[in-house]
Amino acid sequence: MQRLVDGARKVQQRTSECAPPDTAILELATDVVEAIDLAAIRITRMKSPLSLAKIRVYLIISAVAVLIWWAYANYLQPKVVTVAATAEDIAVLEERVRRNNILNIEFMLSPGSPDNVVLVEEKAADVAVVQGGVELPVGLTVFGSVHKEHILYFVRGDGLDVTVPRVITYKEGQGSHLLGEIFFRLWGYETVSWIHSWDQIGSDASHVISPDATAIFIVVDPANPVTGNAIKRVSNAGFHLRYPDIGVNATHLPYLDRIDVPPGYYHLTNPSVPGDRVRNLQTYTVDKYMVASRSLTYAQTTTLRRAFELSSGVEALPSTFLHTQGISLTADVDHALAVIVNFVIIIAALFGLEILFYRHYIHELNSLISRISLLQSERDLHDIDDREKQKPNIFALEICSDLLGLISSLAGYYGQENAALMFQGLTGSVHNRANTLKINIQLKILQAGPASRALHTTNRSQ
Repeated sequence: MQRLVDGARKVQQRTSECAPPDTAILELATDVVEAIDLAAIRITRMKSPLSLAKIRVYLIISAVAVLIWWAYANYLQPKVVTVAATAEDIAVLEERVRRNNILNIEFMLSPGSPDNVVLVEEKAADVAVVQGGVELPVGLTVFGSVHKEHILYFVRGDGLDVTVPRVITYKEGQGSHLLGEIFFRLWGYETVSWIHSWDQIGSDASHVISPDATAIFIVVDPANPVTGNAIKRVSNAGFHLRYPDIGVNATHLPYLDRIDVPPGYYHLTNPSVPGDRVRNLQTYTVDKYMVASRSLTYAQTTTLRRAFELSSGVEALPSTFLHTQGISLTADVDHALAVIVNFVIIIAALFGLEILFYRHYIHELNSLISRISLLQSERDLHDIDDREKQKPNIFALEICSDLLGLISSLAGYYGQENAALMFQGLTGSVHNRANTLKINIQLKILQAGPASRALHTTNRSQ
């Protein structure tokens, strides 16, 4: 840039030393020198780390870094996934993990589905196994069905003809208890006395089944040996399996599927258990879902689906889950594209601001070119036969040509420091106008004959 400044001052000095002085040419040369001096200050500011051009570069680098980080965090970074589940669910899932040879999964033991939901909300666990019927807060996502459990509904004696039934179920506030409350409410019972002792019936042979219990409502895995033992004990205590029919209401609980159970299905080792050997029994299965916060990545959900052999679960979402949204590659890509689009919009906005702030620099150069064009058009050589009279005009044309070269070089410096001006073709328009006008001036000088060429050589040697 300093060479350009020095060249401009030499042209100005040559103009001022011309005798007789050409005021118009001298004024024009002075304006070009001032424009170059001002441009040197502007270009120094453009090189500042906080200039718009530099901020745009920082944003582009940041966008690329964020994209690389997102790809690494979602698809490359190995991460251990913590799964909150009950002991029964962990036993089922561990077998699947071993079968599929998945290493980066850890289990967290919890009492039941409501506790699992809390663990995921508090980010103590990444995912949880939750039974259908347990309400999920907004922000959690269902992305697969783990397995199905059966509703076992027992009635003591011939039927349930009491005003306030005493019902045996699992622990208070857990999935079986919550779903049981839904069923008994649909059956018209405003009050139910719950006895939370089912886990003791199957595991503790000395436990005495409550003699005043009128029914049992439980959601269990029938293949569990503890469940089989509990079924035998309650059957021997006078309880009989019944169909927990809720009629059309089942259509509003999509996590339920009605099934027919053949005689002896729950008692393979003792098919003569009363009430379970004469006819088919109808009951419902209940889905257990894998639930996670939406921060779980697509790669992690893919690992979980493969490790736990999950079905999609989408076609059987419970009504309380309908506000959630499944995790998918499309969603991940959408989020990434949204970030990229936002960066592009910001960069484009900065690009536009640069053009808005800096285009008047180019307008100044175009104004100088227009003034030079008007001035050189007044310095015509065709109607002047006297060689001595041609010399001032030839000198003025040469100065105009030199000034055009300086302006074209200055536009190049602007484009070098601010690519926005170059990409918009603003600096290119300056180059084109200056070069075209220089060619026109050189042709005028050449057409003036030998005298003009001799003067041209003399002036250049000075």
